[in-house]
Amino acid sequence: MKSILANTAPEDIFNADHTAIFFRALPDRTLEFKQTECHGTKLNKERLTALVCANMTGTEKMPLLVLGQSKNPRCFKLVKSLPVTYRANKKAWMTGALFTEWVKKVDDLYTRKK
Repeated sequence: MKSILANTAPEDIFNADHTAIFFRALPDRTLEFKQTECHGTKLNKERLTALVCANMTGTEKMPLLVLGQSKNPRCFKLVKSLPVTYRANKKAWMTGALFTEWVKKVDDLYTRKK
């Protein structure tokens, strides 16, 4: 691995990772007192998943891949274009098929640039 990385420019080394966004989750602590917990609420597990990718120097960032549960969310009803790629599956989780689709799209993007 060291020999491969030694012959590769930092601009050409990319890292991708996915993260969950629990956009309806309530806080489980307050700023009132240390160790004070919030009680009486059920945790909302509704989520989005975002795949983030950038090169080692941070000069090039791939468009986000956002995964949700709904194929056609109502909030996108009047939206003509999104600055992200949106896909849907039952649990809004990253799957091998979705990741493969994303990698092929990125590969197509770079083969057109050359």
